[in-house]
Amino acid sequence: MKKQLIALRGRSSVGKSSALHLLYKCLIANPSVKPVHFEALGRKLDFLAIVSVEGHAVGIFNRGDVPATVQELLDRLVVEKCQVIVCAARTKGEVENVLKSPGRKYKLVEVSKKAKHGKSEAVSNHAAAHALAAMVYDALDA
Repeated sequence: MKKQLIALRGRSSVGKSSALHLLYKCLIANPSVKPVHFEALGRKLDFLAIVSVEGHAVGIFNRGDVPATVQELLDRLVVEKCQVIVCAARTKGEVENVLKSPGRKYKLVEVSKKAKHGKSEAVSNHAAAHALAAMVYDALDA
């Protein structure tokens, strides 16, 4: 199994945080997935979570605006030995440099989150959450 960093990328207010919150709920709805840690990070939807999927640690966080914060949260999840990390990351700004850090031993997979365009925001966010869940399971199965 290869370590993977899955970054949900998009502009401000396109539903990245909401989609990652739904991803967490989707994962823990599976009886074989056990919540290990959940921590609210300030605002209403911001969080850091770790779940165990058949003994493999998966980390999730959705505070992807400030490079220093992204670096700190990634470092915390690496210390916790997460095999897969899923995070939100704005497309604008310096976060890209943090995600592509040469010292990181994770394969970076970037997923684009765009505005809804014809779909309701809820449908768009649920679709993104389920696609990310499939990517998490695929990464753990590799």
